[in-house]
Amino acid sequence: MPSGLTANGRGQTRTGTGSPLRLERNQPPSRRRMNGSGATASEVPNESSERPTLRRMARGKKNEQPVEVAGRGPLPSQTKGDTVQAIVRVGLSIIPPGAAIAELIDLVIQPALSRRRDGWLNDLAADVDKLNERPNAATLEQLSQNEGFVTVMLSASAAAMRTHQREKLNALRAAVINTALGLAPDEHTQLMFIGFVEQLTALHLRILSYGHDPTGWFERNHIPKPDIYMGPRGAVLEAALLELHGRADVYSQVANELSMRGLLSGSFSGMVSQQSLYDKLTSPLGDRFLAFITAPNP
Repeated sequence: MPSGLTANGRGQTRTGTGSPLRLERNQPPSRRRMNGSGATASEVPNESSERPTLRRMARGKKNEQPVEVAGRGPLPSQTKGDTVQAIVRVGLSIIPPGAAIAELIDLVIQPALSRRRDGWLNDLAADVDKLNERPNAATLEQLSQNEGFVTVMLSASAAAMRTHQREKLNALRAAVINTALGLAPDEHTQLMFIGFVEQLTALHLRILSYGHDPTGWFERNHIPKPDIYMGPRGAVLEAALLELHGRADVYSQVANELSMRGLLSGSFSGMVSQQSLYDKLTSPLGDRFLAFITAPNP
């Protein structure tokens, strides 16, 4: 043992001054190196003793064979093609939520809104221009000062941005023009009717229009009446609207929703006589609603 060192009973060594060297029991001392300030620091363990990692594999040589890890086979090499495929598989899950929303707004929502807004305003402007041809029609300046008209126009415009169905867009424009001409009901009913147009589908409006005048529907659309002596009104409806053929569940639900709003007073189910097959089915409220969303005569 070197001079000046003594051993104690616990396997530690002491200097002659009695201060112990702080060495772990039965552990070899780590190699030390000098840092820039002259202090010593433990050397990092040899990297070759560590298990392979993806980060280390990415730094491997080009022709180096992949290293097997924990018996699971070789790690795949990462190429640009692999990266692209991974991104496609993962999809939007790798895109931060804020970026995904911005992408959706820029590529889908904003162009669609601009297209719908421009189409709606152009068609509405053409209808408003025709008001000048009517005697005693309000001027644009007068309409701009009419708060009731402005409310209807803004409500109809908001509803128009949320649909692409032509029947609904025509109904909303007609509501605005009828309001400008003073042909609309009171302002509460006006807004309720605009809400109906927004909530219902084009199919609702077609079935309601048919129910208002079944015989006239066949004549206007040049459709021959079915040869039915007795049966449900739904059989005649299916002949009037071919898209509803064999879809009693659909038009029964539509009829229920129209009835819930007080627009329809009859039913398409049940056996009725030939004369009753073409009965008017709309309620007085339904008649006023149809008048409000129908373009006025020139």
